[in-house]
Amino acid sequence: MSRRLIAPALIVGGILLTAAVVYAVASAPGFFPSNECAVKIVDIKFLQKVEASDGSMTENSPEKYHFAVVTFKIDKPENRDITLHAADITLHYRRGGDDYDVAPAEALSSFTTSRDEDRTLNMPAVEGPGWIKVKTGAGARKASVIYADAVFAKLEPDARRFWLSIGQPATPQFDSEGWEP
Repeated sequence: MSRRLIAPALIVGGILLTAAVVYAVASAPGFFPSNECAVKIVDIKFLQKVEASDGSMTENSPEKYHFAVVTFKIDKPENRDITLHAADITLHYRRGGDDYDVAPAEALSSFTTSRDEDRTLNMPAVEGPGWIKVKTGAGARKASVIYADAVFAKLEPDARRFWLSIGQPATPQFDSEGWEP
């Protein structure tokens, strides 16, 4: 086989292998469909206390920290169900100069089809924020644009630039036999 044929074969083989790994990783259940949706932060409010129908959170050191309530927009295909898990959502941000931090989501709201519509905030009871998840209802499922809020704790007063991250699979599937009771 000539060298001219080997290089294209290696490139095509590499592309096929990469596509297979990406498909295996992207097909994991429960992950946000980032290949079908676009997310954009549309507002951030800094609060000392966050209230929900089932409880509230109050910052113990308001002179040093505040909660960030991040409102974000999701552009998605119409009739596409979306589920968000608090454990997958983080707020990356820059403080002052080059300092940065990452905060995990502490609470999530329900979805609405209007930015200004009231959303129900879901807070953890005792299990922790990682167990909170929200799903699209009938109206949000049909819409191509939906909104939600995520709450992040312990933001410093010099927090200035923000990025919302929704976790994606980083490994292919791993099988286990589980555990015995």
